[in-house]
Amino acid sequence: MGTSVAVAALREGQTVLWASDGRSAESRARADQHGLLDAGTLTELCAQCDTIISICPPGAAEDLAHAVLKCGFRGMFIDANAISPVRMKRIAHELGAAGIRVVDGGIVGGPAWKRGGTTLMLSGPDSAEVARLFEGSNLLTKVVGSDLGSASAVKMCYAAYSKGTTALLASIVATARNYGVREALEAQWTAEDPNMLATTERRMIGAAPKATGTRTKPIH
Repeated sequence: MGTSVAVAALREGQTVLWASDGRSAESRARADQHGLLDAGTLTELCAQCDTIISICPPGAAEDLAHAVLKCGFRGMFIDANAISPVRMKRIAHELGAAGIRVVDGGIVGGPAWKRGGTTLMLSGPDSAEVARLFEGSNLLTKVVGSDLGSASAVKMCYAAYSKGTTALLASIVATARNYGVREALEAQWTAEDPNMLATTERRMIGAAPKATGTRTKPIH
């Protein structure tokens, strides 16, 4: 995800740097492939950039924000991680107290390699400035409010709907199969909505790689 967001900014004429320190050979190869400049360490990245976008595993979001703060960064920090509004506000309070401008971000969709499939939700007083960084790129942006935490709330609720309902559907199908009534259930679904089976199968296939860490081939 991070690479596609970086490339979206790069293609809009922005100078994009990343920190290779501690990263894998695969990450280095992707960065080299797309022409991202290597700042080496996080300290150097903070010294050379006026805007930092944080995209990392949700559990590491606060640690990364604290690390950026310790490096003396005083520019704009965009937290685009899938974290709760409460955690987002905590990060914004700590960084804002040091003079860092903070923007709340929430990414909806997969990696932004094609236009229209991925949206960066933004909230906070400086959201419009961040949106302009990606104007015209594959990554769509949408300012959802001036309150820090609003973008994270949209992401949280959207994920609860998309992932939660998919998990529920998978559980329903598995239960029906175990009781030997899957065909009857699917017949009833089809009677009510001719697209229900195709939609259910597509959602379960799409969710499988995220749930298992593998790639799933479509069912033919």
